[in-house]
Amino acid sequence: MDSPTWIKAVGDTLKSHMDMAAEVIDTGISAASDLEVLSEIPLVGTGLKVLQARDTFMEQRFLRNCIALLDACEKVDVQARAKAMDKLSADPKRFEDFADTLLLIATESEKPFKAALVGRLLAEMMRNNINYESYDDLVHIVHLASIPALKSLTSFLERTQGVNFLHNGNPTEEPLLLSIGVASRDGSKLTISDQGMLLYKFGLKTR
Repeated sequence: MDSPTWIKAVGDTLKSHMDMAAEVIDTGISAASDLEVLSEIPLVGTGLKVLQARDTFMEQRFLRNCIALLDACEKVDVQARAKAMDKLSADPKRFEDFADTLLLIATESEKPFKAALVGRLLAEMMRNNINYESYDDLVHIVHLASIPALKSLTSFLERTQGVNFLHNGNPTEEPLLLSIGVASRDGSKLTISDQGMLLYKFGLKTR
């Protein structure tokens, strides 16, 4: 599939087809096997073409990831979604990178956990709570991280009650946090980076 086709599908879905996505989401994940309905959503229908040469497992994983991603950001106000997509598409190179990264998450994430996390980050970007550069950095961290490492950020910050550092001790989460680049140690102090705090606040924190 050529890149412009995918880019257009991402933009059309997030800007104009979220109502359709919401209807599918509201019927429950168990209904996600209805390919005829799902394929009408540009993001899904176009992505499925990428997977035609792959097995059924890959197709089902892609569908689960799309549902998780769209579910996480479908409550964003329609005007905010349209404004964000218009702003991104004003820079074709940046929008191409944005769309390609979403495709990467939807096709390669083993579990819907990552897709839902990226959906929440996307929602906050569309609401202007984080800028595109921060969103892009965080999505790449999510893509490369293991799920246990991402969850370790939640458990660490719950342990510290939201404080971004811990003096003394060797928390069990430390190796995982260091592995994804969201923490650093200086002597007895373990500190979560600004990126790590954004990832927790806008993607991982239970609201």
